[in-house]
Amino acid sequence: MNIEIELENEEEIILPEHWGNRRNIENEEPVNENIIVVIPNIIWSKFKNNNNSDLLKIISGFDFDEFNDLFSKVKKKFRQKGRGGRRGGIRNYKQMPGNCGKKPEKEQTNSKLIEKKLKKLRVVLDNEIKILLLGPGDSGKSTVVKQMRLINGLDFDQEEREDFVDKIRFNVIQNTRALVFAMDQFGVEYSDKTNLKSSKYFKSISPTNSTWGEDVYNNIKTLWKDQGIQEVFKKGSEFHLNDTSRFFFDTIDTINRNDYVPNNQDIICSRIKTTGISEIHFDIDDIAFRVLDVGGQRNERKKWIHCFQDVTALIFVVAISQYDQVLYEDETQNRMVESLQLFDEICNMPWFDKSSIILFLNKKDLFDEKIKRVDIKVAFKDYSGANESEEASKYIRSEFVKLYKNERKKVYPYFTCATDTSNSK
Repeated sequence: MNIEIELENEEEIILPEHWGNRRNIENEEPVNENIIVVIPNIIWSKFKNNNNSDLLKIISGFDFDEFNDLFSKVKKKFRQKGRGGRRGGIRNYKQMPGNCGKKPEKEQTNSKLIEKKLKKLRVVLDNEIKILLLGPGDSGKSTVVKQMRLINGLDFDQEEREDFVDKIRFNVIQNTRALVFAMDQFGVEYSDKTNLKSSKYFKSISPTNSTWGEDVYNNIKTLWKDQGIQEVFKKGSEFHLNDTSRFFFDTIDTINRNDYVPNNQDIICSRIKTTGISEIHFDIDDIAFRVLDVGGQRNERKKWIHCFQDVTALIFVVAISQYDQVLYEDETQNRMVESLQLFDEICNMPWFDKSSIILFLNKKDLFDEKIKRVDIKVAFKDYSGANESEEASKYIRSEFVKLYKNERKKVYPYFTCATDTSNSK
């Protein structure tokens, strides 16, 4: 089920003038993913007495002293705004126009669709503070948004949970297909030759419109027990395998149940590519938050990124565990190299000159395991330190931080694991 973003009369909705005129920005690398968190003007009454604690609920875990400077402009901006704003609760946590099991829009069409949605989207800049979340694909941005909901006590309702059933099952099918084709890629043989039949089954089914059933379940369960599949699974970073795939393979019996309803961890670990615009909206006490997730093709997004200028803070998310992996869209490009280039480009854009920059070095848990097996020099050829987690992760952090050229501001870096709710808090 798709829930459209709530819009005003389409003829009357335009972007506010101080967003600047829309224009195309040619010959610039695009942003891979974007999420906006916005907070209304009523926060000033909260700031007065409690050292920004209410605002910081949305990014719990940060050091309050460091972020007093970060949000000082918020105090000033809303000193005379008074109370008010919107109330309501959760609204519209759905992806559009993309759906599980369907091919994404063509690059040009998808970009135009996003621009159209942006023009229609109701945004009241005078009454809201904006926090923009950016980063390359598969860095964990959507997972961060899910955690924002759960951390603030905004659970998924029954309808939303049921909506995730097909998406999770589709994840499992796609990951199984990835393993089967990787068996051929690496020349690994099945330990049980009868599993060749299951292999052929997954090669023959549609990659985009597969339907879950007992045949699918039984073949997945059989393949997952094969030693050849387990050997290829260990090479998952060398092909496109979701980093949460083991979690679902290990719980396949639960996922197959007719009465299966995904729990919070299932939802957090699910992976559905964002190809349009989705939104969540929630209130914390008297503070309204808007989270906008904008997906799209990497060669088109910079044409509308300027629409998000003048945000109070920008959160950039990068998966540091992917230093040995390549892009899904371009298998000649290392993901870490792409992330560095994207961070350099986005954070130094004039649109964000007055914005504070927060860096989430995400998937630290996966990085800690991978560094034991894979040399960091795959991505950082000049690295001369030990190939161990603490020293290597600090080096990666410094490589990002030194790219920020704004002498009047600084980057606030944090190591995170977005799939772990306790860590996200």
